[in-house]
Amino acid sequence: MINSKSFIIAFNSVYAAFAISIVMLPLACGCGGETVGTVNGTVTFEGEPIEQGLITFSPLGPGGNSAGGEIVLGKYTVTDLRPGRYGVTVEATKEPKFTSPNDPANQRPKTDEEIRAQYDPLPADTAGKEQELEVVGGVQTLDFKLTSKSKSKR
Repeated sequence: MINSKSFIIAFNSVYAAFAISIVMLPLACGCGGETVGTVNGTVTFEGEPIEQGLITFSPLGPGGNSAGGEIVLGKYTVTDLRPGRYGVTVEATKEPKFTSPNDPANQRPKTDEEIRAQYDPLPADTAGKEQELEVVGGVQTLDFKLTSKSKSKR
């Protein structure tokens, strides 16, 4: 025979589990609350993958959040972006070259272009490094195809 105290405890436990599952269900399926997205894709310059770099997403309106990631062998992934309009900046980078102060290359003044090329291997006239786009919830693939007017590679 079930006593009333045991029945009430068992009922309250089942009721509490049911109530929690009802509250958590919209969050689990993305139906309530705020959804976030993951953006991935490729970054190329004149059809060739950018070996290494950085990609940054900056919100252009309310509700967005800043996020970014590394570009490795032409591929990137940025997670936890809220849906919205973003400005995207792509930067190629390269391994720093360390030289001694007595190296002949350090004996003459460098031009602005030479200094910039030490940090960014892409030509100054590269198109597509800054773009505006819409991020949606879920997984989204966005490829960035950078080009140059001079078509000179470094």
